[in-house]
Amino acid sequence: MSVTKKLPVLVLVLAAAAPSPARADDELETKRACAASYEQTQRLRQDGKLVEAHEQAVLCAQSTCPALLTADCARWVDELDQALPSVVVTARDAGGRDLPDLRVMVDGRELPKQRSGLAITLNPGPHRFRFQAPGRAPAEREEVVVQGRKNQMIEVVLGEPATLTPNEPQPSAQPWLYVTASTSALGAIGSAYFGLIGRAREHDAQNGCAPRCSDDDLRPMKQAYLAADISLGLAAVGVATSLVLLATSASSARAQPQTGNRALTAHEAHNRERLLRKSPIQ
Repeated sequence: MSVTKKLPVLVLVLAAAAPSPARADDELETKRACAASYEQTQRLRQDGKLVEAHEQAVLCAQSTCPALLTADCARWVDELDQALPSVVVTARDAGGRDLPDLRVMVDGRELPKQRSGLAITLNPGPHRFRFQAPGRAPAEREEVVVQGRKNQMIEVVLGEPATLTPNEPQPSAQPWLYVTASTSALGAIGSAYFGLIGRAREHDAQNGCAPRCSDDDLRPMKQAYLAADISLGLAAVGVATSLVLLATSASSARAQPQTGNRALTAHEAHNRERLLRKSPIQ
């Protein structure tokens, strides 16, 4: 029966409950509350809020309410009992063992801990479930609760959080960079030093024995210039080697996989749960 069709009944109930010297104020308030619950039951039921409608129907079905209302309310209680869906939420580890200290949230509202594994009445429609247990990655999933379906199983498997996997130790290029950089510096200094000595020996030869200098006279100059050339070559090799090591180190850093502690995403946890689930959702 619709709300509009029941309005005349509510008017009669309220009229019969009009204050009189024989009635107490609390009786009047009780009858008004019964009439309000009677109306709210119908409105909530039409909106699909069956849990709330059932609560209101129970209120107006009490013996303290007028008999004109209790007959309808008692019938609605039975009908809503049949229509109300229920779910059973559980969480297990990968070995199939029930998890202690499980926290379950439905649409952002946490359920009492003692409700885990027991039937819970919910309004029909989509609901988001979140499962949390100490030391494990949380999981989220969305399920459609079907009207009239009883004990719909909502079961997930919670795995341990992904841990940091140490990478294979890679040889560091830093010590070799110190060596090659030092070689380059020493080579540059040596080249400048021996170059100056060679210039000085050449100047001595030009002022002393030129133009009839013997090999023995020119040998100190040639040795100094040779040492300067060798030092310059060492400096060049050191610079080139340092550049190669720097390029190799940068390339290895870019190719290094990024790993770390992270929880399973809701999508990953959902897929893993489906693979490990013992039986499909009813």
